[in-house]
Amino acid sequence: MNKQGRRLIDFNLVHIEKMIIVEKVLRNNVVILFLFFPLLLPVKADW
Repeated sequence: MNKQGRRLIDFNLVHIEKMIIVEKVLRNNVVILFLFFPLLLPVKADW
């Protein structure tokens, strides 16, 4: 396989890995938000 083709595949793999990491982080943040949101509501009500 030529170098350019291999580089393209490497780039795609890195991109996919980044997307997976971003997805995991977002999913974790959503869980954290759902856990903390009920705690934040009473505080907001006091204001």
